[in-house]
Amino acid sequence: MYSGKPYVFQGSLAANTAANYEMELTAPGKITELHIKFAAGENGTLHIRPMVIQNGEIPIDLVAYGPGLNQYVSGDDEAFNFKCFMPIENGAKIRIIADNQGAYASFVDVAVIVDYADIIEEYSVIEGARI
Repeated sequence: MYSGKPYVFQGSLAANTAANYEMELTAPGKITELHIKFAAGENGTLHIRPMVIQNGEIPIDLVAYGPGLNQYVSGDDEAFNFKCFMPIENGAKIRIIADNQGAYASFVDVAVIVDYADIIEEYSVIEGARI
């Protein structure tokens, strides 16, 4: 169960095409989770690079890549779930860079979970659970 607000980036991406998906964040908080899913048959040709653009146009990758490795996540019929702790400011942006290097269309499927610092959730004392 997610504890924050999900931002979902989905869509078809034509063969040999790149696109940036972007969403501005509306309050301070932190990114807590990142979920990337690849369809069967992708064969590693869809490259996903998730990042946050902090105020001042400062890009910060949400996934740490080792030295000499490609700067993206790819797969085939796989789902990657990352825990994060990336503080964000009001006005920061989530940016998903997608690059389809395959001969066929690919499906971009990325979810970023954000816990906002100023969101108040209702809580039921009787049931002891969030509503």
